[in-house]
Amino acid sequence: MFRRRLKSYLVIPAMLVVYLCIIMKYDTVIFEWIHIKRSYLLAYLHVDRELAKTMYHFPRRISKELKNKKIILIWSPELGKMEKNPLLCPGCILTYDQRTISDADAVIFPWAETWDSADKMPSRYRSPKQRWVWYCQEPPWVLRYVFLKTLTPLNGIFNWTMTYRTDSDIPGTFFVPYKYHGESVAEIIAKKNKDVLGAWVVSNCATTSRKEFIASLSRHIKIDVFGKCVGKTLCKDKECQRRTLSRYKFYFALENSQCKDYITEKFWTNALGSLAVPVVMGPSRQEYELVAPPGSFIHVDDFDSAETLANFLKNLDKDDKSYGEYLRWAMVAEKEGAKAKVYGPVMNKKLNGASSICALCEKLKHEPPNKTEVVKNLDKWWFGDDYDPNVDNFSVCQSKIPSGRPTRLQTVLIYTFVLWFTLGVLWFCYHRRTRKQ
Repeated sequence: MFRRRLKSYLVIPAMLVVYLCIIMKYDTVIFEWIHIKRSYLLAYLHVDRELAKTMYHFPRRISKELKNKKIILIWSPELGKMEKNPLLCPGCILTYDQRTISDADAVIFPWAETWDSADKMPSRYRSPKQRWVWYCQEPPWVLRYVFLKTLTPLNGIFNWTMTYRTDSDIPGTFFVPYKYHGESVAEIIAKKNKDVLGAWVVSNCATTSRKEFIASLSRHIKIDVFGKCVGKTLCKDKECQRRTLSRYKFYFALENSQCKDYITEKFWTNALGSLAVPVVMGPSRQEYELVAPPGSFIHVDDFDSAETLANFLKNLDKDDKSYGEYLRWAMVAEKEGAKAKVYGPVMNKKLNGASSICALCEKLKHEPPNKTEVVKNLDKWWFGDDYDPNVDNFSVCQSKIPSGRPTRLQTVLIYTFVLWFTLGVLWFCYHRRTRKQ
């Protein structure tokens, strides 16, 4: 009896050894597998059957009108989001049908759903003239510390990059063309909130630097904070969001990572799209000036303290003429159309391809098919020339504090629980069996 009990209790340390071996050897593999499968699951849950049939099943017999179009295969839905129109871009067909890998003119590999391993890439089905495109809309910190991507195994695999960076082969900006609502600057100002100067919407609760900045600023001016982190949600409808944020004179477009060219919808949609003057924290002023309408934003780096910035905002609040100068760009856009040169020099060049995928389509149509380009050092291009996977420092980022690590922790805890639960069930069954014997 004693021997049986001893054997059953020895199973616990044995299980611990097995668990540690799995964690040490397969942690990253398990983590990547979970996120890739999660993206497919989210796409399945949010896409209706007719759309799935259209996007996942490429027509075997191509009609005459589709015959001369370029085929763009999106290897997987990025974070569960799918394109809904296969004919979105003139001259191209979009599909998620992986069976077209041999026929596709270009294959887009979203960053989160791409294995950090050359061995797991579908290289054997790749045609010589096919372009592989690495697509990413998240900053280096997220790739390295939330999704555990080193990118080093992917050096020399891709032909083009499609990201928010201004030095990408295909523009992948968060830019959204401004829609004029028929109001003068005076009418816009008249509708602004008189009591609360600014608003901030926060969804990433892990970034403490932004919270500290807003806390310091709130000692001097009134700020309304929205988001799940504070339990005060903003309406989900985009038009409702625009109307809500347009009532504030300032919107705090504070990026969760201060990395090269990382300017997101916080700036383009929440601030400029709502005609709330953006107070920005993220890349340098020079990088904002490359894409933003001249004189449209206020950069926190121009002030030596939160109090100094607050005083500047309070003075602007009292001076409608000076405040109105930050909105002049919108009047120019209304007069000259969506493609007017009212943005920064880099953005003006990109306006013809505001959609990333359609910009890729245009590049495919005009690039010589025999011209081959290779991104030799994807890791160093993305993380910086001094990139070292073992060092918490990227030269393309100003901040040394990675955001989003709790996301990784949550995932590890989930699969740890599942693994231990499974091992516990096996131990219970074994223990019960030994007792019966």
